[in-house]
Amino acid sequence: MTSEGTTPNPSERLVFRAVPLKRSIAFGAGAAVLIVHLLWRADATLAGLPADAFALSIVLFAVEAFIAIGLTLSALADILPAAIDVKPEGLRDADLPSTDIFFVINDPKLAPKAAYSLAAAAQLDYPRDRVRLHLVGVDRATDQAESLAALAERMNTSWLAASPEANAGTAVNAALARTAGTLVLIVNVGEAPTPDLLRRIAGGFIGNPNLAFCDVPVFAIDGDPVLTDIDVNRRLPNDPGAFFKTCLKTIGAATGSLGLNHRTVWRRTALSNAGSCSRWNLRPDAPARIRAIEAGWMRGIVTRPMVASLAPDTVRDYLRLRMGQRIGTIDAALSQDPLTRSGLPLRERLSWMPALFGALMPFAWALAFALPPLALLFKIPLFGTQSPAAATAFSLLAAIVAIGMAGSLNAGMRGRLIGAWSEILESLLTAPSLFAIITRAKKTERVPAPEHANGLLVVVFAVALAGTAFGTAAWFTKPELQAAIAPMLALTIFTAALLACLLGAIAEPRQRRLAPRVARRFSAELLIGGSTVAGRLADISVHGARFIADDAVDLPARALGGQLTLDTAQGKTMLPVQLSRQTEAFGRPAFGLSFTGRTVGEFATVVRLAHRSGDAYADMCDARSKRAGLTRLFGTLSWRGLIGLWRKVNPPAAQTKWIPLRRLSRTMH
Repeated sequence: MTSEGTTPNPSERLVFRAVPLKRSIAFGAGAAVLIVHLLWRADATLAGLPADAFALSIVLFAVEAFIAIGLTLSALADILPAAIDVKPEGLRDADLPSTDIFFVINDPKLAPKAAYSLAAAAQLDYPRDRVRLHLVGVDRATDQAESLAALAERMNTSWLAASPEANAGTAVNAALARTAGTLVLIVNVGEAPTPDLLRRIAGGFIGNPNLAFCDVPVFAIDGDPVLTDIDVNRRLPNDPGAFFKTCLKTIGAATGSLGLNHRTVWRRTALSNAGSCSRWNLRPDAPARIRAIEAGWMRGIVTRPMVASLAPDTVRDYLRLRMGQRIGTIDAALSQDPLTRSGLPLRERLSWMPALFGALMPFAWALAFALPPLALLFKIPLFGTQSPAAATAFSLLAAIVAIGMAGSLNAGMRGRLIGAWSEILESLLTAPSLFAIITRAKKTERVPAPEHANGLLVVVFAVALAGTAFGTAAWFTKPELQAAIAPMLALTIFTAALLACLLGAIAEPRQRRLAPRVARRFSAELLIGGSTVAGRLADISVHGARFIADDAVDLPARALGGQLTLDTAQGKTMLPVQLSRQTEAFGRPAFGLSFTGRTVGEFATVVRLAHRSGDAYADMCDARSKRAGLTRLFGTLSWRGLIGLWRKVNPPAAQTKWIPLRRLSRTMH
């Protein structure tokens, strides 16, 4: 319960998260386009249709109206956010609240990621006696608790193992009962707070005793060199994928009505009063968010990404993580009913509108994509006697605006194009799980694999592909039908192209190197070729940097390795480095350095360097590894989507040839 007896500071004024004026105007214009399109559809396209065409057009109109209303309310929720903006405030160390950070691990194979998280969290710019780290084991991690307990002991971290049958929510609740910190941060292994996270948000909790939790955006860093340095026997693929690379480069936005790519710092009192974490929800703290606001608490958010996450191994792992968050948020909205629940302010009710509409949005998108090609195949007109050019232009404009708004509102990405694609893809992939939730089927903890949950996507794509082939043939062989089929053919081709890209995105094989880079420069010394060179580091990432010497360097022979000396808060730190190239910068010699041979402690120093910043935060869009453009994305993903559809329709035959046991064991690994 909130502290009703406390006297608020009269000078204190709650400020909700600011929304840029351009964003508000864009959403207002998009909602206006959708509403005008609905009025045009009702006034000009339904008259004069035969009975079957009228029924099919009414169904399409109802689906379009549902999508338009859902997106309009979601835009209103984005323009009127429910979370207050948490600003950094200067506090003395004695006034900082104590914090417990829980790293949840569900598989012993993730031990290198656990080492990364613990090493990075150990570098927090926070008093050591006011932050405690805990490694929480669930599921398969409890089967090999000895090795993980040894890792926790090495990292000066407590090991909290749950019972083998406990899920994540139960394990976190048990861990909460054994700790006593004022603030609580729950993340997965492979994720870690940046050094300045706790100091930046602690003032919000101290200054506002009614603040229950604060959402923090997540950004991605490359996991390949990081895990290679921690565990030399583990090599991850780093083959670039256009869709996956672009997704990872654009996450980190504070927007996103479904809470994707957000981690939450809780006030322990608020979390306990709200019933702690759910045992069944895939996002364990989602139901508690509604109950906390109902009890009079408030929510906050920071716009600065301050939780670093190792990029998932493959695009499928990335999609599974986001699907779990999406399903958990929608499940909480359906079970807690924020619309009719008493005690919730209007802004809070609006903030859950995207989740409520999201329960049916996959099926609405599927119908909106499938009805035009079906009408084309069965030669049923949908747009009456309207001008073909006007109907085509207005229909395509409304479809593009709707998809773009959905991506900007829900995806939580800074890229408009990739956000729209990711939103439609994730929405269609969650359809089986959402159907099970709506029909109250047996609840499951597991998120379906993307390649197994794409049945609705494959069916709609097959229908769109058939409609495209039929419509194109009819366009050239029967010119008298061109006026009647033009709008439907345009929508069908657009749908087929979009779904081909989405199906191809699931089939992207592997990972792209990615790392945030810091523009701020640090003084350092480089021991190379037996001589010490003074200079500075620039363009620092988790796996390398550029060293610019202060004076000319005369190397009698090309050196391949060296030693870097840095002045840190803990004193001088030496890191072994490997020289990858020698160039010139500002008229002085410069060397490309790769951090190699790191111990966990040395790695923590590198992580601190890569995440540290001055006034401007780390540049998460590496200039030397730009996002993929529209042409490359469309070409590669469309081709891969067609191949994926062919393999889905014609699965390979079961192998009957005898394979030696030794060779079979190698192929299984």
